[in-house]
Amino acid sequence: MAMSSSPPAEAIALLKELGAEEIEHHAERSLLEHLSATFTLLTAWGATKELALAGLCHSVYSTSEFGDARLDPQNRDQVRDVIGTEAERLAFLFCAMDRAAFLDDPGGNKIKNRFDGKDVAIETGETKAMCEILFANELDLAIAKKGADRPDKIAKKVGPCFALIETHISEAARQAYSAATDGVNQA
Repeated sequence: MAMSSSPPAEAIALLKELGAEEIEHHAERSLLEHLSATFTLLTAWGATKELALAGLCHSVYSTSEFGDARLDPQNRDQVRDVIGTEAERLAFLFCAMDRAAFLDDPGGNKIKNRFDGKDVAIETGETKAMCEILFANELDLAIAKKGADRPDKIAKKVGPCFALIETHISEAARQAYSAATDGVNQA
């Protein structure tokens, strides 16, 4: 089931409670603005409710690239109670994922958990979800930092990630990349 393009009020309230509105992220935006933009991209791409909500909370426990945890992973119930079990698992997996190791094999069936160093088995759908969240995150950051009117800069920033996960993301995400980098020689 596709999600509304607006994040649920309960989820936004939780993120505000966790301080996401006060944390500067990138491009003079708050973390909350970035999380909401990631959610918006995912919903525009036809993501399920669970995937979109995972995208909204994709760095709540911190990530390998963004170290400012809003919540300790020991308190996952707090997020699970608001966004549901499946969405919270996807958000947790994204936060726990050692991104460099994941990108070495983005079609694999496990992630290296950066919190404890152990491998976590994931299913094909979860692998695709990790790729979709990762790409929505990266595309939003590139557009925010470089400007939507700079397809060359967006391609330079997002192109390497896109090349690694292109076959694991939705057609809508691939089309969004094409639109954002329109006219740039991608060879």
